[in-house]
Amino acid sequence: MQSPLSVTKTMDYNIEFAHIYVDQNPSEEQMQSIARLKSRTEQLREDGKSYTTVILIDEFSPQRTILDVEAYIERTKKDAELDFVAFESQLAMFTYKFLAELPQELIVSKKVGNVETKTFVNGATSIGLITHDNKPSCTLLIAIWYLVRFGVYGIPAKTRKFSSSSFAAQRLLTILSKKYEDGEYKVLELLKHTKFKEMIPRIEYEFF
Repeated sequence: MQSPLSVTKTMDYNIEFAHIYVDQNPSEEQMQSIARLKSRTEQLREDGKSYTTVILIDEFSPQRTILDVEAYIERTKKDAELDFVAFESQLAMFTYKFLAELPQELIVSKKVGNVETKTFVNGATSIGLITHDNKPSCTLLIAIWYLVRFGVYGIPAKTRKFSSSSFAAQRLLTILSKKYEDGEYKVLELLKHTKFKEMIPRIEYEFF
């Protein structure tokens, strides 16, 4: 039975792994991520560090759904330690709260039809924030996601919990395919221009 959400203790690490979109089926990418997770958590246990694990499922940006979410969760629970599953659409509730954290002079708004798009522009750096379809960009949502994992923003209500572990942590470890690397550095660029910039050294990656 799913346990009620609670945060009673800050963990040393919040580890994200096996990220997946609902318009794809599990592949070698998720299996590699699970293998990396097992290696890293073994080392953390040897070092006496506490950790919690989470999968973020993106059902926000895809236009179709082919993933059997329940089967994916159950399969992953058999293959790895899984404490939480979160859903990317639930992060959108913090969109304007995060936008208010950015220097407003670096946000460029543009009217496209009935939608006001927003872009973070700093010199040669340009990062989409609100897209032409009036949705928060993936980069913006992942910046929010980091703050949720740090415990700055609350855990979205539809997050599912499978253990007694707490969610928030002092450090983040994200295990991802290298194809996401450029996007992740855009997230750090956004955070660098907020009051949360001191958290950046506590964000770790393992790209494969």
